[in-house]
Amino acid sequence: MNLSLKQIVDDHINLSYILTLAERRVKHSETIEQLNDALPFLCACMDYLCDYPQKIHHPLENRLIEFMMTSNGQMSRLFSVIQKEHTKLEDTTEALRQQLRDASDHQDQEALQALKEPLLQCLSKQQQHISDEEHQLLPLIEALMTDYDWQVFNEQLEQQSVFAEVNKQQEYFSVALHKLVSLGRNGGQASEQWQSL
Repeated sequence: MNLSLKQIVDDHINLSYILTLAERRVKHSETIEQLNDALPFLCACMDYLCDYPQKIHHPLENRLIEFMMTSNGQMSRLFSVIQKEHTKLEDTTEALRQQLRDASDHQDQEALQALKEPLLQCLSKQQQHISDEEHQLLPLIEALMTDYDWQVFNEQLEQQSVFAEVNKQQEYFSVALHKLVSLGRNGGQASEQWQSL
């Protein structure tokens, strides 16, 4: 498997795992106290779910689809649909991130309780988006991209300064991912640790 495609697949695995941890934490927070205890972990998850796709994952995915559009016309329709979905998910996730932060900053128990259902819906939509890409986009990429296409794509990618910056940010996000997974496995209880993500 090509390294760029492997990166997209690995991203999907990692994002799905964070989505599952966050969803599980919300569902198991039956009382407002439990939800309040989960808030630092949920805020950290939302930071990752907002920042990583916007800064790392979607730029690579979009660049790959744009590259494929030069030789395959059907990709332009798919690209339009995917871009709209990315934008909608990013906007929804960003809005919920801000609402969670506001509820945390103001210790607003009612606002926090009201966010539970929209948060679960957002996490579910994110999971569905990843599943759709896994079943539709990635098989199409594998079918259409030749070894030569991958070579040209990777050479073009290396020449773009924006992707050099993306590579530098990967280390930061790897550390953040590791911390989130550790916190998620521990029930997200270490509330002071999430702030260093």
